[in-house]
Amino acid sequence: MFIFPSPLVMGGYHLGGKSKGEIECIISDFKKLGVRYVGPCHCTGDKARQLFEKEYQKNYIDVGGVGKVIDMRYPSR
Repeated sequence: MFIFPSPLVMGGYHLGGKSKGEIECIISDFKKLGVRYVGPCHCTGDKARQLFEKEYQKNYIDVGGVGKVIDMRYPSR
């Protein structure tokens, strides 16, 4: 199987029923897959969003609510 690195995973991860350990394994898998930025939305679950934010820090995108505009342009060099 060929796996592309994905710089961003954004959306609902639906991890509300998962344990802290399960979520940490998923975060580890994201890192192994080359995910550099995450943008989990509300249906990811509060605990999971907190763990992703703690791990990804400045690369965590607060998706917010309906109507939020997220600038996805790369910074100029």
